[in-house]
Amino acid sequence: MERNIMFVKIKADIRHWLRELDKKYFCVMLGFAVMVYFPLISLKLTNTVDGLWTTAEYMAGAWELSNGRWFWLVTSFLRFSLQLEPINAVVCLVLVSLGVTRLHMLFKPAWMRTSCIDWLAGLCYVSNVVVGCYLSFHFIAPEYGFSFFFAMLATEHVIRGKSAVSSIVPAAVLLALSLGLYQTNLACFCLVLLAYFLLLLFQNGEKQKIREYICKSLASAASGAVLYLLILKITLWATGTAMADYQGGADISVSGILKNLPSSVEKCYELFYRYFFGTLVKHNMLQETAVVFALIFCVVGAALACRLVRLIRRKDWENTFYGTAALLVLPMMCTVFMVATSQASFYIPMSGGLALFLPVCFWLLDSSREEKQPVMRSANAGIKQKKH
Repeated sequence: MERNIMFVKIKADIRHWLRELDKKYFCVMLGFAVMVYFPLISLKLTNTVDGLWTTAEYMAGAWELSNGRWFWLVTSFLRFSLQLEPINAVVCLVLVSLGVTRLHMLFKPAWMRTSCIDWLAGLCYVSNVVVGCYLSFHFIAPEYGFSFFFAMLATEHVIRGKSAVSSIVPAAVLLALSLGLYQTNLACFCLVLLAYFLLLLFQNGEKQKIREYICKSLASAASGAVLYLLILKITLWATGTAMADYQGGADISVSGILKNLPSSVEKCYELFYRYFFGTLVKHNMLQETAVVFALIFCVVGAALACRLVRLIRRKDWENTFYGTAALLVLPMMCTVFMVATSQASFYIPMSGGLALFLPVCFWLLDSSREEKQPVMRSANAGIKQKKH
């Protein structure tokens, strides 16, 4: 009886979630992504690394577990270890489009009009080379998609949760599942939470709500990371598997992280600079002309500086301190996972947070620009009532 009630509740939650989904935005994101990657999907193109030697059936096992991707074993089993194209690619694109749509809905509530900047932000991410790289790994494409989608759902629970429990618990579980598939999406989780924190500051949110948001964000990130590590350790112990030395995973420790923290932070900023203004990852033809990206960053930086100046003019020094610190740390969040693995080599699949940086800035600036609309609407409604 209790099981039936639980299933009914889950179905009701799914129906509610689908009803509130911005279906137009999702369909445009998915349609655009399919159009962009159609040559890759139709020709069954793959990469020259792992993609070449995998077959139509690939069972995740000890190697994936030794790399810390314990939840991959579960998802691989649930989909019968099949990597049939174009099913895997379509599933990945659906999940990425869903994640981007939920992210757009976090920054742009229902009362806000979907602007050109809003559309541009979503399209920039779904057409990024990191998504194409996900698809080139046919046998893991759904896992990449689920990892990003779970990370976005985790941020939604932190932001929309009405209480500490309803925010932290589901967010921690979803973040642990995301990390259990691919650890680098921790960057996407942290980047979105920090950007939304800036939005609260720019919109002059209540002090109490801002402090609660800080606590919820830190608690969710810490709880999710601890839960991920706890499940990993138990699974490794139960299966008799040792962590592999791949990307320095076997050497990760709290003391090592603290010892290498200065160099790790420096590397995070270095990767950010080399991604947009160097040849670290070939992600855009505009990299050929660094001036174009310089102009983009000048415009975005000037807009963020204007928001900060507006914050300073309120003479709210606590929020000004928060805003200044958050803006300085924002680029670092794009590769925050490097703090734990500072010696790791950087590859294209790890650039999800960097790919999300400009779209998140677009959403942040667009949303903070329209912050006074609800107040104006309520005021207009009050004037009309008085006239009647």
